[in-house]
Amino acid sequence: MRFLLFFLPFLLLLCSCSSHGRSNTQAVRYARSLCQELEQVESVDELKERELKIKKLFNNIAQLLIESSHSSDERQPLPLPPELAHKLREQLERIYRMEEGREIMERAQGEALRWLDRGLPRNSERPRTSPFSL
Repeated sequence: MRFLLFFLPFLLLLCSCSSHGRSNTQAVRYARSLCQELEQVESVDELKERELKIKKLFNNIAQLLIESSHSSDERQPLPLPPELAHKLREQLERIYRMEEGREIMERAQGEALRWLDRGLPRNSERPRTSPFSL
């Protein structure tokens, strides 16, 4: 659960960079792809089959966050479209309720979280609380 609580606020409030529009477009594209992958999962076996692709999407999002945090003096939050954020949250919660779902998702998110821990500047504001309660 700590992975979900730590990583999802980054998905919902992305850092901007000088190319504000491009970063936002990429963030939405990655989040939409992640949501689509999760929507297609109906069983633990399907989740295991999609784990690598889900991991790559989390890594892409983390890389975008890191690049954005290093390339901007004036970071502002870039929220995902509300309907996409809600849909993504629902899918992640659904997956976490599956048997073994939590463990598989934590594995998929692990590398991206380590990148974020190492890559975000110390002065970047990280969300203090999560809008998610599982």
